[in-house]
Amino acid sequence: MRNIEPNNHIVCTLAFSLFHDNRINTQYRKLFIPSLNFVDINTVYRWFLAGVYCLYCYKSNTILISANGEDKHTYHLAEALRVTAAEVGKNWTTLYRKLPFNPPRDKSNLDYDIEAIDWTRSTNTEYKDLAYKGLEKWRKLSNKASTNALIRTLNSMKKQSIAQQLQRTVIIT
Repeated sequence: MRNIEPNNHIVCTLAFSLFHDNRINTQYRKLFIPSLNFVDINTVYRWFLAGVYCLYCYKSNTILISANGEDKHTYHLAEALRVTAAEVGKNWTTLYRKLPFNPPRDKSNLDYDIEAIDWTRSTNTEYKDLAYKGLEKWRKLSNKASTNALIRTLNSMKKQSIAQQLQRTVIIT
């Protein structure tokens, strides 16, 4: 085993702190359990990559850990947005208006958002592309954006088939 050079201690500290961040989903850490009996540069590098990947997933909401304690699953929000956009079709404006925004957006802001997205439409643009742009805007503007919130909104719109499809295809247990 190689000893870590002084400059690499910083990398090791950063990797270890990122890796052991309790906010990050444990399923991404379980493959990289560090052995504290020895430390070589390859181990540190592996810790660092695992930590950066976990932090990226957490910060980008690619893997979303539900904020409220009632949810028992981890959801893959990006895939949920793609599935919903493909299925919702012309009803994307109704869905956008009913999505929970936090901080709340008033009707004029919602109308402006819809007009801005619709204005970018060319003759070849499909409704699923517009729906995806709207769902992405919701994800960026709302701190309540989650797969559960999307499923609840779809159920309130009587779109149970899309909600059930999300539950079957997107939920990671």
